[in-house]
Amino acid sequence: MKPTFKLISKYKADIRAEIIGNEYRILFISGNIRLFQPISEEEYINYRNTFYLSPGKAKNMLLDKFSFDGTPFCRKDFNYIDLIELSLETEKWLKEFIDTLDQNEP
Repeated sequence: MKPTFKLISKYKADIRAEIIGNEYRILFISGNIRLFQPISEEEYINYRNTFYLSPGKAKNMLLDKFSFDGTPFCRKDFNYIDLIELSLETEKWLKEFIDTLDQNEP
């Protein structure tokens, strides 16, 4: 499967939101540096929903929330871009799917 987003940076890095137990956090990895930062459930859900429509935008949202204090990095060192543009039909279908993610089963 072809990647749908790409990191523009002189550093190799990854950033993602994850759930550990009942806690939500951002995980940033670059080389041997691993950093964590807590986020709210609402921020996690917003990231997850955005990721379906625009993975590059979602990862940039995490970078905007992340603190690089105490690291050799700063926010401007990293930027994600989307490599594909969704058709209107695909975007509509994905939005309908996203709407079902947090619905409770009857």
